[in-house]
Amino acid sequence: MLNIKGNPSLQNLDCRSCALQSLDLSGNPALQYIDCSSNYVLRTVDVRPCLSLFRFTGLDSVETVYVTAKQFSSTTFNVHPNTRILIQ
Repeated sequence: MLNIKGNPSLQNLDCRSCALQSLDLSGNPALQYIDCSSNYVLRTVDVRPCLSLFRFTGLDSVETVYVTAKQFSSTTFNVHPNTRILIQ
């Protein structure tokens, strides 16, 4: 599990080929880009309310993504067809 919460300067996160099971990036207002490609054990991602987020890739194995309504309408999520996106 990786928790990075409330970091006002975090803009990009590259966690390709990691063995993360859970990723909590809630409350990072400047976060714009996340790449989790080749991370086959990642199951849960929370990006509420990262309001600057516009691209999130590498979610092939993710089961659940937590987002806000604004993020859902303004962010590109490349996910598996079975991934649940929960809007809160």
